[in-house]
Amino acid sequence: MALHCDFSRAFPGGPRVEAAFDVDLDRFGVTVLFGASGCGKTTILRCLAGLDRPDSGRISADGTPWFDAPSRRWVPPQGRQVGYVFQESALFPHLDVRGNIAFGLRGWAARERQERIREMIRIMGLEGMERRRPLELSGGERQRVALARALAPRPQMLLLDEPFASLDRPAAERLRRELRHVLQALGTPAMLVTHNRDEALSLGDRLLLMREGSIRQSGSPAEVFARPDSREAAELLGFSTVLRTRVQGRREGLLRLQAGGVELLASDPGGEFQEAYACIRGEGVSLERHGSAVTTQRNHLAGRVAAIQPLGPLVRVRVDCGFPLEALITSWACEDLALALGDPIHALIKATAVVVIPIEA
Repeated sequence: MALHCDFSRAFPGGPRVEAAFDVDLDRFGVTVLFGASGCGKTTILRCLAGLDRPDSGRISADGTPWFDAPSRRWVPPQGRQVGYVFQESALFPHLDVRGNIAFGLRGWAARERQERIREMIRIMGLEGMERRRPLELSGGERQRVALARALAPRPQMLLLDEPFASLDRPAAERLRRELRHVLQALGTPAMLVTHNRDEALSLGDRLLLMREGSIRQSGSPAEVFARPDSREAAELLGFSTVLRTRVQGRREGLLRLQAGGVELLASDPGGEFQEAYACIRGEGVSLERHGSAVTTQRNHLAGRVAAIQPLGPLVRVRVDCGFPLEALITSWACEDLALALGDPIHALIKATAVVVIPIEA
């Protein structure tokens, strides 16, 4: 059984959102819609749920249309067998935990309804909170109730619209770890909207990269994050240094690239091209006070510290080495190096950490 989507949604004076993909509903898997805010991720989710209506195209599950523009076929949300979890829990404030979970089970026999409520309370770790109302729960607890309510009717698919966005980091990390286990145990496929790299990598089996209203790249999260296919995708996926370079030559599977008067070595992706973007993640750069004589690194760049930005346990360091280069190092490493603005420093980058995106002529 598959969910087939090929539709578009336009907004007056605003963007046009287009989506074309399939999701297997017969087995567990998390599809991640990943992109910057405003790119159309939530619009796609709302169209799948029946909360928003596309302008053209088709959405169908196992061949049965949920939306079909030519025939004007439209199935309302309650007829689609999908669960939806919002950024905010959207619980009913006058109902307790049991009442909120029971809301989606109207029409069930009383005994089956009570058994399912007990099961969801156990699965979501809500024991002892059954009679609490939303205002008596923490943010993480409210989202657990929201998940329990969405999963209780045994939906064909769960739609998650940045469900951890309103939580503090520890609560978000705990719930994220548990959510995949719960979905897998229940065998419920899901689609997750997020712009958080950690969420995409830890929860996703497949990633759809969105930009400016359309899906630009797809694959496993690891594949897409490791191999963006455009400069825009690289920047979106967290490559903090993206340089336009010129190919100077090739040797032993490596490319020699000229960037701002500096030569960079990178793994050769093959193909004929004269210019390319060299993309480097901050965590792929290490810093040393003095360049090592013997090292497995391929690129040794001398420069000066241009900026230091603490980020909790990490520190972002910008180095001027003929071009602006960002390094992301631990706070302990920064202390050991005793970095200060203007200090001379050596940046070391493995050739395999430089991702090359050819620029077509």
